[in-house]
Amino acid sequence: RLRGLSVNSIAYDEIQGMNMEFIPIINEAMTARDYRLEQYSGTPLTMDNPLESKWQETSMAEWAIKCEACGRTNLAGYDQDLMEMIGKTGLVCANKKCCKPLITQKGYWYHTIKERRNSAVGYHLPQVIFPMHCQDEERWAALLQKQANDQFLFMTECLGDSWDSR
Repeated sequence: RLRGLSVNSIAYDEIQGMNMEFIPIINEAMTARDYRLEQYSGTPLTMDNPLESKWQETSMAEWAIKCEACGRTNLAGYDQDLMEMIGKTGLVCANKKCCKPLITQKGYWYHTIKERRNSAVGYHLPQVIFPMHCQDEERWAALLQKQANDQFLFMTECLGDSWDSR
């Protein structure tokens, strides 16, 4: 369907199920343009899938929220503070001596691999950082229920993390 098209950008959604051999062929639709943007999104699922592979090549930006009570910068990534930030009623400081509520709107993107920030930017978007979830009592309770009932679903769909070998 892309043959003959000349485009500036291509957005791939649900890339976790795509055959990566098709990506270079599809990207040929951008070769005649000066400005080229590739965007990849989806649900990571296992550690062995195209989305996880693409994520590993990026700046790996995580949502960072500085705690107003103790000053700790909390990073919403599984390998950082994410699990400790999940409180009973919303986001909390990962500092076990603090655990005060965090204000997600005061957060910012922290690129864990700074040298890729201008060439291969990547953003991790766990549901828990969005006000529609972390500041809504019913939605937060629903997320916690998913965590209690189905760890794989919670990790992949709600937290946006690959989860088969952790």
